[in-house]
Amino acid sequence: MTSAPVTSAVIPPLYVLLRRRARLVPDAVAVTRADTSLTYRELLYRARRLSWLLRARDLSSGALVGLRLPPGPDAATGVLGVLGAGAAFTVLGPDDPPYGDMVLDSADLALDHVPIQVPLPVPPADPERQVCAVAGPGGRPSVRLVEGDLTRALLAERDALDLAPGDTVLHRTPLHETFGVVEVLLSLLSGSRLAVPDLPDHDDIAAALDTMTQQHATHTRLPAAMLLDSLALSSIAAFHLLRAGFSHKVVWTTPDLDPVTRARIEARTRFPLRPIADDTAEPSGTAAATGLARLLTPPPFAPPVAEGQGPAESAAPSRACAGADPTVVRAVIHCWEEVLEHTGVTAHDDFFALGGNSLTAVLVTDAVARRLGHDIPVDLVFRHRTPAAYAAALATPHRTDRTGTTPAPTQGITVPPTEGDAS
Repeated sequence: MTSAPVTSAVIPPLYVLLRRRARLVPDAVAVTRADTSLTYRELLYRARRLSWLLRARDLSSGALVGLRLPPGPDAATGVLGVLGAGAAFTVLGPDDPPYGDMVLDSADLALDHVPIQVPLPVPPADPERQVCAVAGPGGRPSVRLVEGDLTRALLAERDALDLAPGDTVLHRTPLHETFGVVEVLLSLLSGSRLAVPDLPDHDDIAAALDTMTQQHATHTRLPAAMLLDSLALSSIAAFHLLRAGFSHKVVWTTPDLDPVTRARIEARTRFPLRPIADDTAEPSGTAAATGLARLLTPPPFAPPVAEGQGPAESAAPSRACAGADPTVVRAVIHCWEEVLEHTGVTAHDDFFALGGNSLTAVLVTDAVARRLGHDIPVDLVFRHRTPAAYAAALATPHRTDRTGTTPAPTQGITVPPTEGDAS
């Protein structure tokens, strides 16, 4: 059964669409983890009880519920139950402080004591109602998603990924990260099986492949950094990737791969790659107006300013940055300004405070690597977040990246002058 394409007609509330899909495939497995699984009938039953429990606690419509639940049956129940109660949810990471009008943990999902009552009234359609808050820098929700935008974007992605009953979505993104919630919603919205692995693959392409094969996944989201690692695999590993690729319908990623690189990865792995919210994709009704990547990327944020410190003042540079080559620092600044479309970057500006995120980190790494003429691990920008610290890290040997190659130090490398630099 193939999902009907999104049209310009009025879209029902997200909870109604999720419940409608579940009722069409009641005996299909909705979510699995280890030896635990829930059919769609069982998931609806548990979610309805949770909705009644939330209403019994006088949870007001539109309230925000923090979910501190493990991925799998509990998380799926929590998301569906909160939406059924007319509330919004945000997912808390293991170390995040409590947040929201109420926080649910696994103990709250012992629902046998909740009486079965008549169905709750369906939340009224309101495209401007908040349904989800996405965590930004520091773990605090910084992007609030309203029902109309989120539902249109999810329906468009479901159709573009050709997700349907009988498919299996591998839930490999941590639930408290933005796309972890998307994996859950897309799977339930299509009537697919959400498969949650017991152990994370830690962004290792070979481990991810093993998990995909074990779970018989037809759809998997892999970040661009992991896909780039596939180009550095040995010929034997690439052969196994190619063989396994025939069993997967699609691998989806965020839109930070250029067409040439995407074509090389597809040729090597035989994974059909589909970037989320690809601007070059054919529009799908009114849903194409909103892309998931655009919705879920937190906006730039300003770091807190210490008391008595003016906005023009900055912390003193660390000793680790003192030995940075000024020419390399200027090259890094030039690349950051180009990718982030931000002028006036200084040697001590924080990459993420300038609006950087995991998507642009890949682009910045590629830009600096091309300019310096050698490979650089993507995670370097997460550990050295200013141009000065980044340049200093490039000048000394650092740990091996995921591809198994250690970039050479930049000392002795001639960096072409950036336009506007002194000759």
